Amino acid sequence: LCTAFPDPDISEIPIEFWMELTDSICRTGETEVLLSDFAPLYQELFQSLIPLFFIPETVDPFDSNDEWFSYRRRLRVLVSSVITVLGAQTAMEACLASAALPQHAGARAQEGHLFLLGALIPDRATLTDVPKLVALIQSLPALVQLPIKDNSAEATQVASAQRTAIDMLHHCSHLV
Repeated sequence: LCTAFPDPDISEIPIEFWMELTDSICRTGETEVLLSDFAPLYQELFQSLIPLFFIPETVDPFDSNDEWFSYRRRLRVLVSSVITVLGAQTAMEACLASAALPQHAGARAQEGHLFLLGALIPDRATLTDVPKLVALIQSLPALVQLPIKDNSAEATQVASAQRTAIDMLHHCSHLV
């Protein structure tokens, strides 16, 4: 799917392709047929995008001027396009399932999932999603509730995850 290439400059190239493909699918007269035909491919694409939202260890999570954050914003636009085909509910469930994987237990991975969920919630969540969002809020990882005790890289990652969790909760406020 080419979006998971380690170099953001190269993996950004297919972003335009996927957005153009989505626009083409949505412009045709047989949109529902095409959406169902392309849904498995978009499911795989969404799964490959999730880890790309994890802040690399070499990036300061509080330096929003870093080039990587521009790349992440482009990925967020792509996710909005992917949701058009995949559906918000399917994307939210896939993101929650990914966050529950043991290999995604660290602060960087949890922050990436919370950021992605924050991107999914504002435009797509409805009152029917409230029970799932309440469950999400109740299941926020214990690491985002930890006090920050030092200036280590791990403490910075935890602080970043805490900030992103608060941002995600802010996106849920219209549902209350």
